[in-house]
Order: sequence, then structure tokens, then C-alpha cells
Amino acid sequence: MQVRARFGRIPAFFLLFACAIAAAPALAATAPASPVPPIRADQARANQGQNVTVRGVVRDAHRDARLGSYLDFDSSGPSPLFAGYIPKGNEAQFPSFEKLRGHEVELTGTIRIRDGYPIIMMTNASQLRIVR
Repeated sequence: MQVRARFGRIPAFFLLFACAIAAAPALAATAPASPVPPIRADQARANQGQNVTVRGVVRDAHRDARLGSYLDFDSSGPSPLFAGYIPKGNEAQFPSFEKLRGHEVELTGTIRIRDGYPIIMMTNASQLRIVR
């Protein structure tokens, strides 16, 4: 099946593919919540290596020019209870960090320990959900 377009004939597959690509950011932003209840930021360390959802309030959001960006949950400073980490180059697909301060969010991913505190590395916008 082919569809007649302004610039000639375009196979329907390509039109469907283009629509799917265009809708992907909207679908990622409204990703359904995990069926497993989220854990609190202070429970993250005990769940190291597990794929979980962590819910908390973003207290600090900052960028490191060399490494990427961080969202510190429920505390701030050099050793937060928990942090979301976005590697450099992936920030464009996420909402403005400054706007996330004070908001309750959920991060989904595998908990790792980095520099002594638990983190989830975020490489896809679907890993972040703004609760309120």
C-alpha cells in the first residue's frame, strides 16, 4: 500500500514509522508507573544491584561539565541519600533540572554505588516520572 503525498508516493511503512518516532517523546513522558511500589531514597543503598523505582523529593540539581548531571534526593551536599545521574550528552531528553527542584519524582533503574552513595544512571527519559 502506498499513500499519495505532496512529493510523490510514500510507502505506508515509512509514514507509520515517522508517526511512531514523533509520538515517542510523549509516550516516554507518560510511562506507566512500575507495578512494584516505589522505595524511599533512604532505602536505596539496601537495594544495590536491584532494578527498582525510587521516589523522593529533588533537593538539588546540578551539572558537572565533565561527567553529566545529578539529581540529589531528600538531602543535598557531597553525600546525598540517593542521586539520579545522567551521563554527559543525554541531558537534552530530560526536563530542565532547575524546574525539578522541590518536586517529588520517581526514578527507575538499577541501583549502583558511585563515590560512596547510591545512584541510578538515567539514559532514557522514560526512567524519570514527575509525581507532583
